[in-house]
Amino acid sequence: DLETLSEIGLDGILRKYGDVFSLEPHMMDAMIEYFDIWDKLRVCCGRQMSKYWRNELLPSNSTLKVTTMKNHSLCPHLNIDDVEERFMETKLYRLIHRHDKLRRMNRPSLLDGDLNGQYCSDYNNKVKTQGIGFNEGRKI
Repeated sequence: DLETLSEIGLDGILRKYGDVFSLEPHMMDAMIEYFDIWDKLRVCCGRQMSKYWRNELLPSNSTLKVTTMKNHSLCPHLNIDDVEERFMETKLYRLIHRHDKLRRMNRPSLLDGDLNGQYCSDYNNKVKTQGIGFNEGRKI
């Protein structure tokens, strides 16, 4: 639940799951690395990105733009292509990617296309230039 997540953070939640499933330390580390990077992609990339980041990216003339909305504290400081590349290099990403039926899990959201090292910057650019909103736009 969100209360527990806010109290112990993502690492704490993952460690609890690791304990329940008796994961070995190296698998626990792989899972934490994967979700730590995925969390950044989930917020800063794709069709279901943070509303604050999307608002910041939207063109100033967009009817979706809210001028009173706060800016995002993390996303502007990331090189999203580097984050995407690091995610694709994780052990768990590569393991999941080998299985066709699981591959969709390696996306920022299930509505996004497959990552390719530039998916996020391409999508973010479409938000900037085309003003696409939440859950809008074709998979690229």
